[in-house]
Amino acid sequence: MLTSDYSVFKFEYRIGEVVYYRTDPEQNPHLVTGIMLRINGHTYEISLGTEVSYAHAFELQREPLI
Repeated sequence: MLTSDYSVFKFEYRIGEVVYYRTDPEQNPHLVTGIMLRINGHTYEISLGTEVSYAHAFELQREPLI
C-alpha cells in the first residue's frame, strides 16, 4: 500500500546543502535544490548558477577534492 509518509526515506544530502561532484576537475560548489523521488530510488537536483542537473548520492561529496 502506498502512503504519503515520506519520513521513512533517509537522504544523505539535504536541500540547501553545498556539494561537489566527485568527477568535476574544477570542484565547483553546487547547491542541492531538490530531491526527486522515483519508484526505484531518488536523485538530487543540483544547481550551479542557472544550470540544473541531477545526480545520485555516490556522485557527490561534501568537501572538494583539492
